[in-house]
Amino acid sequence: MLVIADHDRAQAVAGVMGGATSEVSSATHVVAFESAYFKPASVRRTSKRLGLKTEASARFERGTDINIPVVALERVIALLEQIGAGRSVSPIIDRYARVRPPLTLHLRRARLSQLLGAVVADGEVERILRGLGLTVTGSLDGWEVVAPTYRVDLLREVDLVEEIGRHFGFDNLPSTFPVATAPAPPPDPRIGRDRLTRRVLTAAGLSEAVTFGFIEAKAAEPFTSQNERVSIANPLSAKFDTLRPSLLPGLIDAVGHNRRHGRRDVRLFEIGARFSAGGGETRSAALAWTGAANEEHGPAGPARSIFSISRESPERLCDALGVPVRFEDRRERFLTPGQAAAIVAAAGPADGAVVGVLGQVDPSGPTHAACPGKTASLPPS
Repeated sequence: MLVIADHDRAQAVAGVMGGATSEVSSATHVVAFESAYFKPASVRRTSKRLGLKTEASARFERGTDINIPVVALERVIALLEQIGAGRSVSPIIDRYARVRPPLTLHLRRARLSQLLGAVVADGEVERILRGLGLTVTGSLDGWEVVAPTYRVDLLREVDLVEEIGRHFGFDNLPSTFPVATAPAPPPDPRIGRDRLTRRVLTAAGLSEAVTFGFIEAKAAEPFTSQNERVSIANPLSAKFDTLRPSLLPGLIDAVGHNRRHGRRDVRLFEIGARFSAGGGETRSAALAWTGAANEEHGPAGPARSIFSISRESPERLCDALGVPVRFEDRRERFLTPGQAAAIVAAAGPADGAVVGVLGQVDPSGPTHAACPGKTASLPPS
């Protein structure tokens, strides 16, 4: 950190804040004036590290005129002598090791038209730049522009283009579409698949839920091994310390929330990402169904179990996606024994692959303890 110091100690943090020993009081008789240019990046780092934001730091970290300190000192001394507050007793000491000349920028006429998308007359360009206090001379392909040191924002050709566009008027620039040099890439197939899944499940009477991708480690235990679990290095709280290995913990929690608030019949689905240490991020869909086993509408008929009814939604979805499936016995630690099945692809290159599981949540199992809700019929992905 740069400081302003005398022979014995630091008197101020340069460009940020003065010290107590350098304050002016009613007992002060002699004042030493100091005026300097400070490197913006240095002031910004110092202010941030100290957690000290002042008017001085706000100005210096944005850049000031490197040639202004002597002029500023002369102006201050002249004002003090004018109002009779003091008189100069020593000459100004200027330690300017390497004088920085004004910056010369080359502005190309073709580049100006290309970036603005419009042709600005040469006379208008020169009028705008000279009106901003810049020195302009013509060249073969444009102009040579000298930017004074107080214009710390003019460092590149594009900065001049921005100034011209601003004063010419952005509303005067024509609206044009960019030229298509290549065909647009095909849409991500996941977009169409998600849209189809959402339409099928909504038509089946389910409502879409959106839950957090972060869950509690205890809620993730029934769905993955500890080696496959993805933990958050800096979680916001213990409730969000693990990336979900399945969409089911969030859906089960949503079902429990609805039932605790008086909703007995709940049908939810969610489309989203799940995570594992070995497989990374994968896309999946999950369904949760609890409540009355009979249909709410339609002709009365023999009562069916909620397990048999819950098979229909996965079957509809797989049929819409063009994946014929069959159901086989399955054991899952979070599902009730005898009320669980695997959804297996029945044809094609994926024949025999398990694409999902279906079953009733075990009320006494680990899922119920991790996600306290009532029993639900869950055909997950």
